[in-house]
Amino acid sequence: MAYYRNFDTLEDILRAYFAPRISHLFDDVIERVPTDAKIADMQQFFEEMGAALSLAERRNYEYIIQRLFDGNMRRFYDNNRHWDGLDPTAKRYWAKFMSAGVYGIWREWLLHGQQERLATFTCW
Repeated sequence: MAYYRNFDTLEDILRAYFAPRISHLFDDVIERVPTDAKIADMQQFFEEMGAALSLAERRNYEYIIQRLFDGNMRRFYDNNRHWDGLDPTAKRYWAKFMSAGVYGIWREWLLHGQQERLATFTCW
């Protein structure tokens, strides 16, 4: 019954579960945490998220994870990109474009066994 008192939908529960994990990963990037600490946090995150993302894909709620990822990409660019000369529409499309690419790489790596070493992803 506690779930029903605190959450209206299953989507609300999933968002509450995934949001802090994804935000923490982006916090490391935004706050320019040293690379070795960032890699350690990412390794833990990816170990946890591999199975969760696979389940999300099978159960058709991956869109929740992707939306959270998109929101954090916008937050990243709002904190780290000089938007001089860009109108709000251009900013939105730029963040969405970058989010789709990064999410696609991240998803591919997680869903296909994480064969490559995490440290080889220098774009993180």
